[in-house]
Amino acid sequence: MACEKDNVYTFNADGTMSVNYGALTGSGGGTCDFDALLEGTSWSVNAAETELTLCI
Repeated sequence: MACEKDNVYTFNADGTMSVNYGALTGSGGGTCDFDALLEGTSWSVNAAETELTLCI
């Protein structure tokens, strides 16, 4: 969606993460509806580094 193009996911070395939705968030005339959105709070990668898991 167009409103997702300015989203930034930050993955920290300690396994935590954050999301910055930028200016196009769906409020104030935007196009996204974040109803029931659950953000990830941590992440991990499998041993083969082929799968990223976001945990809530």
